[in-house]
Amino acid sequence: MKRRVMVRFGDGNEHVLEVEDAARSAAGPDEARAWLVEQFAEAGCVPSNPMGKVLTADLLLGVAAAAGPERLVADPAWSLRYAVAALQLRSADAVVVDVAAYAVR
Repeated sequence: MKRRVMVRFGDGNEHVLEVEDAARSAAGPDEARAWLVEQFAEAGCVPSNPMGKVLTADLLLGVAAAAGPERLVADPAWSLRYAVAALQLRSADAVVVDVAAYAVR
């Protein structure tokens, strides 16, 4: 079964990332979070919480915004890893990361 992550950047700029179950199970939630934290830090992202606590939504939105639509298209291996991380951390069959609206559903 395929799972989906949709990343929306606004103005109709949407990217659907599909993940097979085998790829999704290759990384657990702890590994997925660690990878996103690393990407978040490397991109110089800032938590939305003034106390500095980094929420899962902050990780997903910050990393997607920093990568931009260009990286999602140009780097399929990175995009797959991002999608796997999103699915692992949200424990869902489908995740929408709406960068323009700063929302994760």
